[in-house]
Amino acid sequence: MTLEEQVVEKITQVLQLAPGVLGLETKSDEIEAWDSMGAMEILFLLQSEFGIELAPNQMEQLNSIPSILALIRKHRELS
Repeated sequence: MTLEEQVVEKITQVLQLAPGVLGLETKSDEIEAWDSMGAMEILFLLQSEFGIELAPNQMEQLNSIPSILALIRKHRELS
């Protein structure tokens, strides 16, 4: 499973969406469940699955699948 597939699958589960709803270009404003609570769930997912620590005020970075993938890749480069 690629990183992209893994991220889409995990966020789909966290937001309790039907498979196929999220794509690689999905933005938070396109998904009703991706509200402030959904963003917190994604924040917890990033911490538990990828070891990424973000402050709550950095949640604005979690506004799309591409931005989340970029954040994970950057974290991996720095690790």
